[in-house]
Amino acid sequence: MTAASVHTAVYDPANARVQLNYSGFAAATTGLQVVRRVVSTGRRTLVRGARLIDIGDPAADTVQLFDYEFPPGVEVAYDYYQFPDTTAWLTATAAAYDVDAPWLKSVLRSYLNTTVQVVGYEPFSHDMRTSVYAPVRRNLPVGAGDVRQARTFGLTLRTTTVGERDAIDDLLAVGGVYFLQYPSGNESLPDPGYVMCTAAREDHGPGAGTRPTRYFSLSLVEVTPPAADLAAASITWTAAAELYTDWDALVADNASWDELVGKVAAPAEIVVT
Repeated sequence: MTAASVHTAVYDPANARVQLNYSGFAAATTGLQVVRRVVSTGRRTLVRGARLIDIGDPAADTVQLFDYEFPPGVEVAYDYYQFPDTTAWLTATAAAYDVDAPWLKSVLRSYLNTTVQVVGYEPFSHDMRTSVYAPVRRNLPVGAGDVRQARTFGLTLRTTTVGERDAIDDLLAVGGVYFLQYPSGNESLPDPGYVMCTAAREDHGPGAGTRPTRYFSLSLVEVTPPAADLAAASITWTAAAELYTDWDALVADNASWDELVGKVAAPAEIVVT
């Protein structure tokens, strides 16, 4: 089985993601089966949403994936295989990608991802799994326990514009698992990774007056990474076509691709009151 004739990994700094492009598949290919990120230590993890992608026309079809959860500053390659040949792993040239600011990302709703300004954090703490029972006619209780619970910590984020404030508010509104990502070399912030927000408080801050500055105090707990099969659904051409009677109507109503995306991925539409 030969590799796809075009397999590129391009970093998109505006969205802090690695764009993976595949095309020109071998004639017998029916699917792109599993894409993994491989770091220099040899550790392999699945790229979200890349478990199995059907290929209808190997010569004409193109596949585009986005990796939002790459490790910043670490050399990473992406390997994959083309179904039905599940034995020949094909690997792209390794490269390192980095972010230029801290990011808070939604695992399922990438269009809500946003950079954040971290102005403070509370150190890690652990709740213990312990139980103490006090049987009658005994001076000392009976203790039982298990491994301690996940690390919890707090982050304080600052926004200075209404747009920044709304971006964080929309992101927190959807809930679920988030991915914290910092520039490589970070030594002042808690470890990046997957977290859930258990509480959030928004404040004006001292002396704010009528200024738009806001402070978000987040209580976070580390969680297991969601399975790679858990991925957001993207709009299909069929869904886009159903919005309009024909192509001319779609073009007439949208000055750009961003405008079309805005109709199907508007942050305000996900807020339930």
